[in-house]
Amino acid sequence: MATASSVKGRIGRRGKTREEKAAEAAALRARLEEFAESLDPAERAVYEGRFDRYSSRNALMIVMQDPEATVVAGYREWQARGRQVRKGEMGIRIVSTGILREQESDDDERRYFFLTSVFDVRQTDPIEE
Repeated sequence: MATASSVKGRIGRRGKTREEKAAEAAALRARLEEFAESLDPAERAVYEGRFDRYSSRNALMIVMQDPEATVVAGYREWQARGRQVRKGEMGIRIVSTGILREQESDDDERRYFFLTSVFDVRQTDPIEE
């Protein structure tokens, strides 16, 4: 059973603290830098072209985590395409952006970044109707 002190400071559905999320992002960033430095320019261009819908950083993150990935999409996007991500599949982490708007005015916006998961088509099955 969780105690009050073990729950305090937790945020999000997964129960990770801000510090844990920051550590995860930093570790992923370090792995990405090491991976990017190991690639020659032609190889990097091939990887970035394979996932042209995503930023070059996210394309490299996808290949770094799953070199066999071909078509990736988020969980809900796969459902909209008539496919279901299999239970227990681990997502490929990429960086997404969001916008925070102040309720008083639409002029006051703040952009923020967070890690999210996408899944390769190999991790999905067709939805049977």
